Amino acid sequence: MKRRRAGSRALTAALAVVLAAGQGAWGAEKWTYAATANFEVYTTAGAGAAKDALKRFELIREFFAQSLGLSPQTAAPVRLIAFRSEKEFLPYKPSEAAAAFYLPGLDRDYIVVGDVDANLWPIAAHEYVHLLMKYSGVKAPLWLNEGTAELYSTMTQVADYMRVGVAPAHHLLAVQQGRPIPLEEFFAVDHESERYTTKRHAGMFYSQSWALTHMLFLDRRYMTARPAFMNAVLAGAPPVEAFGKVYAKTAQQVYRDLEGYVRQSSYLAANYPFKPPRDLGRAEPKELDAMEARLVTTELLASMPSKKAEAGEAVAALVRGAAGDARWAAKAHETAAFFAWREGNNEKALEHFEKAVAAGSESARVYADYAMLLGGRELAKSEQLLLKARALRPDWVETRVRLADVYARQRKFGAALSTILEIKRVRPAEAFNLFQVSAQAYAGLSQWKDAKTALDKAEQYADSESRRKYVSRLRSYVEHAEQRAELAKAVGATERQVAVAVRETEEDGERPPVMRREVRADGEVVEQPAQMSDEEFRVKLVKQQGEGVRGEFVELNCAGRSRWWWWSRRGGRGVSGWMILARWW
Repeated sequence: MKRRRAGSRALTAALAVVLAAGQGAWGAEKWTYAATANFEVYTTAGAGAAKDALKRFELIREFFAQSLGLSPQTAAPVRLIAFRSEKEFLPYKPSEAAAAFYLPGLDRDYIVVGDVDANLWPIAAHEYVHLLMKYSGVKAPLWLNEGTAELYSTMTQVADYMRVGVAPAHHLLAVQQGRPIPLEEFFAVDHESERYTTKRHAGMFYSQSWALTHMLFLDRRYMTARPAFMNAVLAGAPPVEAFGKVYAKTAQQVYRDLEGYVRQSSYLAANYPFKPPRDLGRAEPKELDAMEARLVTTELLASMPSKKAEAGEAVAALVRGAAGDARWAAKAHETAAFFAWREGNNEKALEHFEKAVAAGSESARVYADYAMLLGGRELAKSEQLLLKARALRPDWVETRVRLADVYARQRKFGAALSTILEIKRVRPAEAFNLFQVSAQAYAGLSQWKDAKTALDKAEQYADSESRRKYVSRLRSYVEHAEQRAELAKAVGATERQVAVAVRETEEDGERPPVMRREVRADGEVVEQPAQMSDEEFRVKLVKQQGEGVRGEFVELNCAGRSRWWWWSRRGGRGVSGWMILARWW
């Protein structure tokens, strides 16, 4: 989020639509829309502002892609919303100190700016850095996130390069004339702190964030070891501890360095070679009608965790207003579905997803997320929804992975593997799910070596405790299914009997684990392994304590390193391993 500079109008640009808090005032302002392949802009400031905003954002995007190799693959064009005045922006401000903000939504990303004026460039760069950090998977502490955004907000094009790091006078004055926050307190500031949300305190926090980040990047005492420091902090180390380990400096020493740094007479800046493209994308602005403007502002409110009450009223009004209007019914129900889902009302979300589909939604995200929310309840329906999502957006890797998962859960392992093998490139953020689904598909086809290789890769990308637990449970399932298959072969079973032996792993209660996905209040989809069912728990207990077996004893083989025994049940031959037998013997 970008704070308004003291003594100047808030810079900004980018787009959108105003809702007049619960009143029927949509359309009181004229809204303009324009778009390129990467951005769409909605603004009340007119066609000229829309075209200028798109040009600036495309240029910023090109700089990061060309000079730093950072080019986020967003699910939809980034939506830029630019208000013409502070008054129009007020209903959407997440805090009193905000002049603009970046917002990751369920189906798209927003950059929202209030009160457009000539100083759009710094705000555009600042908010775009927040978007980049999200898509690069960087989970930086707040001070570093805002400090990095402020550092790059100073980028200035000079001839054939882009200069980054020019010291802004307002930041220098703030830390020179005020007293910087003690570092222990500074590092503890979060999104709820007064030092971040109120005008009275936020100025120093932003200026100090810029100053410390600038010192880390461009001061010769700190720049050489900065990568090691950054790696430590991004891995979760407390900054004070990281300063001690990397620079052998205490918090007090770093604080004194910072006090001296902001009083220097000159500062280094970085020059990045940069050649602006000739064509930044053409945009033909058009005026929006009142209903479309109402839709966009409602979608924005529905994506803001801090605006629950306002969003609830706006969503309900939108659905009522779109009733019977084929042009807007699907969009209205899409918005209502995502809002209900984020609020934890899954049944209401399913109801609106179904109505959006029935109204002819053309959003791949709607079909894919509807299938996700259905979970394992209607796999055949989920399959059809995901096929539609894939048809609408063939290049979307996440949809193909979800489709493969649904195939695997229906035991269509060949279709699952074929869907996975269609994927040629995958981002690190998508790799875990791709490899864990691959493991299930290979295991279902009795390709055990490939299944284990996929599991090893999934484990490499398991970046949370819940994912690591999931891989552990999936590995256990695969190993037990493989053991049954090997035992069946050892007694001369046919291929069909081998398949039945593998399936008995599931019939006896041990099934492949399920990854449950939920939506947090901030709109992020998080994953947790589903809890064990009662039957799975019973099977786990059996393995630990042992349980009687019904059937006719056939043979006991104690030769070799493992002990095996066979019994007859349900007209066939059963197999079991020493893991259970050892408890009884």
